[in-house]
Amino acid sequence: MTDRRSAIEAAYAALNRSDLDGFCQVLDPEVITVNTALGNPVGTAAVIEVHWRLLVALPDLRYRIEEVLEAGATTVTRVTAFGTPAGNGDFGTTSIALCVIAEWVDDHIVTVQTYWDSFPGLGSVRTFETLGRDRDAHPKGWRPEVVDGANQA
Repeated sequence: MTDRRSAIEAAYAALNRSDLDGFCQVLDPEVITVNTALGNPVGTAAVIEVHWRLLVALPDLRYRIEEVLEAGATTVTRVTAFGTPAGNGDFGTTSIALCVIAEWVDDHIVTVQTYWDSFPGLGSVRTFETLGRDRDAHPKGWRPEVVDGANQA
C-alpha cells in the first residue's frame, strides 16, 4: 500500500467519523476545490463547509473506497457514498458513485475535483450550493422541497 493510498484511507475514515478536521489533514491548507457550482473554493475551511453541508443533508453519510489509482502526482479514487436524506426518510438510504481526482505535492492534496450524480431525494448537484447555509440548522429542520432541481435551505 502506498503512502498516498494510506492517506486517502485515513481521510475517508475520518469522514466516516464526521471528523472534518481529521479529513483535512491530507489537504494542503490552500487546497483548490475545482467546482464551478461552489465558486472553486480555496482552503480547508471551504472543504469543511462543503462537507458540513453534506452532513446536514445526510446526517448518516458514510463513504466506502472502491478503488484508488495512482499516476505520477495524480490519484483517482472511486468512492461510494451512502446516506439517508434528512427530513425525507421516504427515500430511505441511498448511494451515489463518486470519482475524486486529486493532484498531490509531496504528501498533501493541492487540487481536488469530485464528480457525482444526484442523490435520490435531494435533487441535482446544484443541491450542494444551497444546503446547510445556516450553521445552526438541525437536520430535522431541513426542508426537502425540490425547486428547479435544487433544495432550498
